[in-house]
Amino acid sequence: MGCHGFVSDGYERAIAGIEAEVRPEIEARYAEEWNAAGIFRRLVLRRQIEKEVDRAIEARSDQAPPDGMY
Repeated sequence: MGCHGFVSDGYERAIAGIEAEVRPEIEARYAEEWNAAGIFRRLVLRRQIEKEVDRAIEARSDQAPPDGMY
């Protein structure tokens, strides 16, 4: 028997799930450059990666509307 009810943090979980899908793909694209980079370049790359992750989450957030029932 499953439990049928609402999840209080459903939207946050949905966004975290989307992030878990897109972050590894984006980080993999930067892996070679990351490994060759120094400290300053890594800071710049981290900002770029975070921006791309945020854009990817935003693009897919229609799959998890904030006013949806979770």
